[in-house]
Amino acid sequence: MERVEFLKLIDEIYKGNEYIPWRELNKSPQQAKFIGSLLKDRKKILNLFDQYDVGKKGGISGKSLPITVKILNKDDENPAVEKYVGFDNRWLVIYFGISPELENFVSIVMWPSESESSKNCYRIILSLLKERKRSLKFEGSYHIILPNEIHPQRVEKLEIERDEQLFYNWQYFPFIKDVGETLSKPIFAPNYRKVLLRNINGQLFEDYVTLRTTIGSIVDIKGNEIKVKVPFLKSKPHSFTFRLRHNIQKGIKRNFLYYFLLIEKAGERIPEVLDIESAEIEDAFAHCLAFELYRRFINNVSRDKYRRYAVLQYNKEKFGLEIEKEKISNLFGICSIGEGKKLFRKYSSLLYKIYRKENTKRISSNINLWDFILKTYLFPYFKIDEENDRIYYFPILFRHYSRGFICEKILELNKMIRSYTFRGVYNGNH
Repeated sequence: MERVEFLKLIDEIYKGNEYIPWRELNKSPQQAKFIGSLLKDRKKILNLFDQYDVGKKGGISGKSLPITVKILNKDDENPAVEKYVGFDNRWLVIYFGISPELENFVSIVMWPSESESSKNCYRIILSLLKERKRSLKFEGSYHIILPNEIHPQRVEKLEIERDEQLFYNWQYFPFIKDVGETLSKPIFAPNYRKVLLRNINGQLFEDYVTLRTTIGSIVDIKGNEIKVKVPFLKSKPHSFTFRLRHNIQKGIKRNFLYYFLLIEKAGERIPEVLDIESAEIEDAFAHCLAFELYRRFINNVSRDKYRRYAVLQYNKEKFGLEIEKEKISNLFGICSIGEGKKLFRKYSSLLYKIYRKENTKRISSNINLWDFILKTYLFPYFKIDEENDRIYYFPILFRHYSRGFICEKILELNKMIRSYTFRGVYNGNH
């Protein structure tokens, strides 16, 4: 099926039309698989919520869930297209980024000519474009089309927040990290969202995409395609092919390590590089360790633990009762500190072998590398409870006071999303 027709088909599914031209679609197994997954998994999402919580378009109110978003298409001052709606033309504006609270890629969809709050949101985002160290905070009755499309039409409060160091850098988000075993697996189909991208001529086009991050060394460059040696944690490493978008101007070199922010289009095999940053061998250690710690957390944490923490949070908000660190690490613990160090040593040895020929800086022997990586790369998300010998992950949505039931639902959504890349590919306990 032609790309334009495929994207129209996704539009129709989101409008509730489930007629699928399977004969034509089956000519492309990749597209057919995506559509089948989208039909099935949208229903799973809606079944997580009570019928009265979900609107006609499959969305819920964000009133009980303050969130922040680090916008990633900041280089585009006007990602807007004119759309014919009803009896007139209206402007559609879409920005996208990462929300640490939702632990996910998100799109922000605005109709500035239709809604005063959308217009205000657009105005605030424009003021953010040159502020690299700031993010956007939504509070009140904004709308989320599940799992990750934000509509600010009824948002009650929009603020610009100063980023915490490293907290909002895309290289360090643990929940969108991939290693070799998972990068070849598809992401949960409803996680792909419509965005506006520019082609080499600067013209905007619509597509359904999701974001992933990985790390690796470039082994070959041919035109706009690169081959990248990504770390595998259990299997023998092999190269992946990525396409460089036309806006990637950085002088990349063979045999050097880089972080890659990848944009993956629905029904396509080869991801595109949206952004790239230089990396060293310790970045690879931290990437793999964060991937595995988060994978263990999301696989093992339960709704009951989120519910119990929400009660503690309510008691703090209502009665001023402090939450003890031990209680947090009990609920959200991943492994002992000794086990974390063992994982670190295993990955260090493995990655030195994989990247022994790469051009990376030598690490000073005076540095305690475990402490350095923990405090520099992992600390925004992963914490240490020395007294009780635990490494734990603190869910970012609990940084703000949020009603317990919505936090449990977000957890279930994230389990659903990650299960596609984790299940059957990577058992992890090694």
